[in-house]
Amino acid sequence: AASGTTTLGATIGTFTGTAGTAGDGTTALTGAITLIATNGTTATGLASNAQPADGDTLTVNGKTITFRSGSAPASTAVASGSGVSGNLVTDGSGNTTVYLGTAGTPAATVSDLLTAVDLASGVKTASITAGAATLATSFNQTASSVGGGAVTLKSSTGADLSVTGKADLLKSLGLSTSVGGGNATVSVNRT
Repeated sequence: AASGTTTLGATIGTFTGTAGTAGDGTTALTGAITLIATNGTTATGLASNAQPADGDTLTVNGKTITFRSGSAPASTAVASGSGVSGNLVTDGSGNTTVYLGTAGTPAATVSDLLTAVDLASGVKTASITAGAATLATSFNQTASSVGGGAVTLKSSTGADLSVTGKADLLKSLGLSTSVGGGNATVSVNRT
C-alpha cells in the first residue's frame, strides 16, 4: 500500500467440500453438471432429490438466489436495472435468478450456481448495460470453483461467506452432510 493508506480486509476464506457426483452416483461433479437432469440423463445432472425447483432459493450473505424453470429472458425483457448473462439474471447488487432451463434449452450448471454465489458475496461483479450483464471477478478476489469432483467456495476479502439453502442441494455439491428438504447452512470464514 502507498504511504499513508490502509488496506482493509482479511485473507480470503476457503472451504473445499467432499467430492460429489452427478445423479448417477458415479460421474464426478464438474462445473458442467446441470442443476436439473435434462432428458432424464442422471450422469449429466444432479440427483433428483437435490435438483432445485421453480421458486427455491439460496440465501448468500443476505442476498437471494432464486431458481426459476425455463430459459432466461432476452436482455430486452429483463427488469430495468437488471442484466442477463447466460442462465443468470442479476440486479447488479448481488440478487440473482438462476434459470434452470428445459429439455432442448441450455440448462443451468454447477458453474452458473457458483457464479451466482460469487455475485452475492461480492467476489464477482456485474456491469449492466441495456439489459445485458458482463460478469467479472473483483480485484484481489478468487472465484469459487469445482475440481476433482469437489466444490471450493471462496469468501470475499471484505466479508465471511454464509450460504443457506436446501440441505439435499448442498449435500449433492459436497458442502454439507445434512439431508432433506429443510435448510442447511455452510459458512466460510476469512482468516
